[in-house]
Amino acid sequence: MEKPAARRAYNNISNNSNNKKDNNNISLRTISPKLERHRELIEEFWRIKKGSKGETAWKLLQTELGKICDKYGNDVLAEQLQLAINGKWAGVTLRNYEQFKPKTQQTQAETKHPASRVFTAKDGFAEPANNDVLKELF
Repeated sequence: MEKPAARRAYNNISNNSNNKKDNNNISLRTISPKLERHRELIEEFWRIKKGSKGETAWKLLQTELGKICDKYGNDVLAEQLQLAINGKWAGVTLRNYEQFKPKTQQTQAETKHPASRVFTAKDGFAEPANNDVLKELF
């Protein structure tokens, strides 16, 4: 004899809730080989991450982490995962990294325009000497 419809519906709901719990379990998910060295950080991030934790979110995370690793290396990827864990980010993406990455300051020698030099009767257009020995000669 068949189960009543109400009983069948209850069983389906309980099975679906068990599946959702399994989807959130990081140990059941596979991590790509190039990201294997960051397994602990990825697991920690997935555990505390905000937002969706479905299969699509997992695939997106793996793709974006792979992009960061390929373009900027393992050190940057580890740094981004640490920041994501500490900041409780909803996700880590290459686009966000490139948008908010720290700017590196490149120091260039200051080039002076010729008109910025000052003419003096003593030195002419010569730059003043910084060396003490040269100062005594001139």
